[in-house]
Amino acid sequence: MPYEFIPEIVHAKLLEEREKAAIAVKHCNREYEGDIKSKGDRVKILTPGEVELFDYVRNEDMGDPQLLDDSAQYLDITESKAFQYYLDDVDKKQMDKAAAFESAHIRNAAYKLADYADQFVFSKYTDAGETITTYTSAFTTADVLGLLAKADAAMRRANVPESETKYLEISPEVYVKFVLAKILEDTDNSKTFETGRVGKLWGLDIYVSNNIHSDNDGVHYCLVRTKRAIAYAEQLNQSEVIRHPKRFGDIHRGLMLCGAKVVVPKELICIAVNPSKET
Repeated sequence: MPYEFIPEIVHAKLLEEREKAAIAVKHCNREYEGDIKSKGDRVKILTPGEVELFDYVRNEDMGDPQLLDDSAQYLDITESKAFQYYLDDVDKKQMDKAAAFESAHIRNAAYKLADYADQFVFSKYTDAGETITTYTSAFTTADVLGLLAKADAAMRRANVPESETKYLEISPEVYVKFVLAKILEDTDNSKTFETGRVGKLWGLDIYVSNNIHSDNDGVHYCLVRTKRAIAYAEQLNQSEVIRHPKRFGDIHRGLMLCGAKVVVPKELICIAVNPSKET
C-alpha cells in the first residue's frame, strides 16, 4: 500500500511537561565514581578501625599493640535503565521546528534517567543511621521548630562540624507546614523549581523534592545528611542515534548504569513525617 500523505503542520511551539528538580544525586559523594567507570562494577571502600586508649604506667611494659579491625563495604552498580524511541523522517519533515521537537524528546529522556536516579537515592532512607519517628502519627505547623531542633541535634550527635554543609530534604507537603508556620517565606517559584532549595535554617540547607519517599499511610521519609553519607556512582550514562534498519527514520536510545550506598550511616538521619490536615 503506498504512503498516504497527511497535509498536517505541527505547531512550532512545543508544549513540554515541567520537570521535577533533581537534588538527591547532587547531594551524594561521587568520589568513587572514577574507579567504577574505569575498572569495573564494584569499588571496595575501606573504613579505618577505632583506635583504643589505655592507661600508661611509667616504668612498666606495655601490652601487645592493638590489631586494628578495618571494615570494608562495597559500592555496587545495581541499577540499569534504558530508553528507546523512534522518530520518522516524514513526520519531522512536516514540522515547523523539527530540531526543537527532537531536542525536547532528548531532554525528556535524559530527565527520566535523572529522575529515576533521584528516586533510587532517596530509597536509601531505610539504611539511615537513625530514624526519628516522633511525627509518624501527625505533623503540624506547631511541630516545625521541633523537627529542626531534632535534625540539628542528630547532626551534632554524629560529630558533624559546623563548617560542614548539612542538607534537610523534605517533601512539598512538609514544606507547606514550614511556610504556614512562617519559618520559611514562600520563595520565587521558578527558582525553587530549578534548584529545589528553599532556604537555610539552623545550619541546614533546606531542599524540597517530589521524589521524597512516602508510604501508603501518608508518612514522608525526609532526610538530614551530609554529602559523605551516601555514595553514588554512574558507570555508564550515554545516548546514541542510529538509523532504523527497516524504516526511514532515527532510533534514539540511551542507557544508564548506576549504584548508590549509605557509606556513613551516622551522617544520614531519616525523619518520618505524617503531615496532618489543619483547619
